[in-house]
Amino acid sequence: MTVNHHCHEPNCTVEEGELDKELRYTVDTSLGEALDGDEEGSATVAIVGMIAALLIITTFVVAALSVYAHRSQLQGVADMAALAGADATPISLIMVGGSSPIGCATSQAVVELNDVQLDTCDVDTLGDIRVEVSRPVLILGLSVVLEARARAGPAAPLEGSAPRLRSFSGGG
Repeated sequence: MTVNHHCHEPNCTVEEGELDKELRYTVDTSLGEALDGDEEGSATVAIVGMIAALLIITTFVVAALSVYAHRSQLQGVADMAALAGADATPISLIMVGGSSPIGCATSQAVVELNDVQLDTCDVDTLGDIRVEVSRPVLILGLSVVLEARARAGPAAPLEGSAPRLRSFSGGG
């Protein structure tokens, strides 16, 4: 049987089996052109964009965690320096209202052992020692100076409470 639907010429005849092959070829090639057309490689571009975004986010998270770790370590050094300085400050100097170079010298030694810079060290008349330390660190190729402060000294008595004195009587 001959069919005249495929040909544009008036006397064209195509066998039915050939028409099926011809239609399948036309459908296959037109679908292939639609798939291979403007969207070729778009998945690759999307994946590369997602990977780049993930790398940027990861870089900033690692930088933030690095700052946090350095800052925590620096705060620990400041705390140690203040405690060591307060411990080294003679109680006799505190009682008479004097300043203690021994406390700050001890704080300086603790800070130097930890590769940190002591910016300020003050001992007040109540025996409190205040230290400020800093350290430059490299974060994402940028030099950033981190700082920490600490205070140590005698515990303040609770408000309204009197010191307790115990007396022991010798007995027999």
